[in-house]
Amino acid sequence: PRRALWPWALALALLGGLFYAGFFLWPRPPEKVVELPPPSPPEAPSRYTLRVQSDPPGARVYLDGFYLGQTPLETPPLEGGERVLRLERPGYVPLERRILLDRNLSLSLALTPEKPPEEEASKEAPANKLVLKVEGRSWLRVTRDGERLYEGIPEVGSELVFDLPVEVRSGNPGAVRVILGGKDLGPMGEPGIPVTRRYP
Repeated sequence: PRRALWPWALALALLGGLFYAGFFLWPRPPEKVVELPPPSPPEAPSRYTLRVQSDPPGARVYLDGFYLGQTPLETPPLEGGERVLRLERPGYVPLERRILLDRNLSLSLALTPEKPPEEEASKEAPANKLVLKVEGRSWLRVTRDGERLYEGIPEVGSELVFDLPVEVRSGNPGAVRVILGGKDLGPMGEPGIPVTRRYP
């Protein structure tokens, strides 16, 4: 019986060897290499211009906290998207709003005074007082009978109150508003032209 099984075992071993050789030695078709296209470059963000006007003009313009200039203003192309616009001007309530910059945008905004001029003048300027409201940078000198009461460049938005009579000299009178005896007389003079005035 052992001799009868030996040829079968040999035949199975030969078949296994042939199968192994055919599987690994039989020629195979070449593999195809597929090249992927290079990734496309990212699209540049869209950019738009922003025009801002205010009533009154001369307001400082901020976009996302960065100062851009004063109104009327036209910006170079800016990156689009949702932005925060803020306008500030001495004597007026700051204005802030969110804008969507998805096209060339033009805005015209009105600022609200902090106090009505008549009410403010009546409360802060009695009949025997002179109030100088500083709305821009200006050198000032205030004297009475040759005595110097004040000289310097006050902060924008500040107010100086003096008893009458006084003499006032301003290097930029267009930035100094005069309230005499509770009455608003407007700017002291033309911007950039120094002037000396005596009150009353």
